[in-house]
Parts: sequence; structure tokens; C-alpha cells
Amino acid sequence: MKPVFLSTQDAELLTQTFTIAEPESLPGIVGTVPDDWSKAIIEGFYDLRGQPRPAARCAHRGRHPHRLGYVCLIPGGPRFMVGKDCGATKHGADMRRMKNVFDNKRDRQYYLQRLVQARPLIPAAMNDLRLALRSEGLKAFNVARSNFRDFCGDEFFNLASIAQRGGSLTKLERVRDYDEEEKRAEKQEAAIALRRSGLIGLPPAKRQALEAALAFEKKGAEPVFMTVEVIAGPLRGEAFVAPRALPKVDLEEAQMHLREVFFALERSTDQFSTLQLKGLARNIRTALEKSTRALETLSSLHSFFDNGNLARVAASLRVDAQADRLVRSDDDQIAKPMDYNVPEKPGLSALGNAIGLALNGAY
Repeated sequence: MKPVFLSTQDAELLTQTFTIAEPESLPGIVGTVPDDWSKAIIEGFYDLRGQPRPAARCAHRGRHPHRLGYVCLIPGGPRFMVGKDCGATKHGADMRRMKNVFDNKRDRQYYLQRLVQARPLIPAAMNDLRLALRSEGLKAFNVARSNFRDFCGDEFFNLASIAQRGGSLTKLERVRDYDEEEKRAEKQEAAIALRRSGLIGLPPAKRQALEAALAFEKKGAEPVFMTVEVIAGPLRGEAFVAPRALPKVDLEEAQMHLREVFFALERSTDQFSTLQLKGLARNIRTALEKSTRALETLSSLHSFFDNGNLARVAASLRVDAQADRLVRSDDDQIAKPMDYNVPEKPGLSALGNAIGLALNGAY
């Protein structure tokens, strides 16, 4: 049954085949270019490259073999085959005009196919978006992100920068400064040597006592430490702290795009140019991309509050990690929301599959 929004002419267009596997098998094929060439239209395109079969024969003089070309038709008359290069060189502007008409039909068919497949699935996808916008998961995400931003203070912007550029978390670590210890030892040796030179001529007993004191001074040197920045590991759940973590905005914009397509297709397709049909198909794709990004952002909260990632974030912020929370003090801590769930998306998945944009199911 023809969809109600599909015009009779467009319904007929959907039945046409523009890619022809066996061009010689079509009825009415002749081996020469008809005299009334100017009336010809391109009926189909064939590509025989890489196929274990004889090449096609061009209708031009010599009927030279080729594997890439067009089946042309004189309405009400014969068909004939023209190689892609021959058509361009021998017919120039006429061939370009014919090809533009053919390409427009093929493009229109493609966008009509996408819209016919998508139109009955749009209401369920819009319902997914409506439920997601009202979900407890979206509210919990926004509250958790706001609380985490307050918990971090200015450090939040450092994390956001790491999320944006895909870098690693860093932490401060106290390590031995062997270079400084060696420099100190050299200074001590020089000082001791200078003092020893002053022991010459002293009575033996006094000299031994002072040498023992100098040896004890050398042995008692404390190790020297310094604080350095080292890699703590990768940041997971980056979208949770990314500068553009705006799932609500993405969901609202996706809803707007699908609503526009839904109401546009209450009109007949003969009211739309091919370019406008392309715009409607692009709106569906944009809606799916935005909804996917929103749901991935909501899902990122799980990865961010994973124990391993939380430990790395805690080290970077110089706070404690306890189970599912970051703790600065008893009164200053942030935890993963209880019973946090990402909204379901069966309608969006079905719509994505219909137009060839599979949605990631791993939420």
C-alpha cells in the first residue's frame, strides 16, 4: 500500500531500477546511436568492472568494448548503450544535461526510500525522546554533574580540558631527589675536608674525637624528597565532565528535528524538491546523532564513577576515594546517584536501523 504522503509520480519512481546488471538483456537494444539523439534520456547506469563476463559494446562507431556506461532510451523508441567516456567526449553538454536529470531522479529515489522507511517509526522515536526528557536519569545526571562541579571548584576546568583533548589524569607524587642529595653530599665532603685541614697539629686524642664527630655528621644526612607530577592513568566517562555535556539540549533538539519531519510528511511529496527531501532525511540523521550523543553522555556517569576511574580522579584532585564516592571531609563528598539508569531507546534504535545509522546499544 502506498504511503499517504507519497505522490503517485514518486511512488512510480520508487519502482524504477537505475543500476542495471545486464544491460544487453533489456528489450529494444540497438547497436547504433539513433538520429534523434536529442530526445534521449538516461534510463540506467551499469558498472561491469571486475566481473568475469564480456564487456559491453558502445553504440558509437566501432562498437568498442567498455565496462562503465549508461543505457539511454528514446521515449517510445529504442534503447542503446553509451560508454561513460564516449558520452562525455562526443555529446558534451547534452550528456551533462541528461546525466543531471538522471542523477536527480536517482537521488530523489534514495531520499524517498529513507523517508518511506522512517516515517512510520518516527512516533515511537519521538516517544523515546519525550520519556528521556522526563526521566529520573536525566535529572540525576544534571544534579550529579552540578554537585561534582561544586566539589571540584577550579579543578573542574582542568578535568574538562582533559576530557576535551583526550589526555591522561595526573597526580602529585613525593619522590627521592637523588641529584639534590648528591649535590649536598659534595658540599658536605668539601666542608669536612676543610675542617680536617684544621685538625693538623692538634693533640691525637682531641683530633680523634673531632674526626669521629665529622664522620657522624656525614652519616646522619636525611634523604631529600621532591614533589613531581606523574601520569595517574586515563580518564573514563569523559562526557560526564566534558565542556559540552548538555544531554537535555541534545534531546530537545533531536525532538525538534523529528517533529519537523513528522509534520512535513503530512503533505504530499510532490510539494518537495529533491533538495528539500534531502533536508528532511538529514534532519532524521541529525536527530539520531544528537540523541545518541545525549544517551552516551548520560551513560558516561557509570564509567566515571567506576572504582578504578574514581581512584585516579581522587589522586588527581588530591582527595580520598571510598567505594563509589570522592571524599574531602565528612561534610564535603560526592557520590554516584543511587539506582541510576539511562533511558531506554527502542524506538530510536528501530529508526536508526531503518535509515542505516545503527545506534550503539552498550549503555
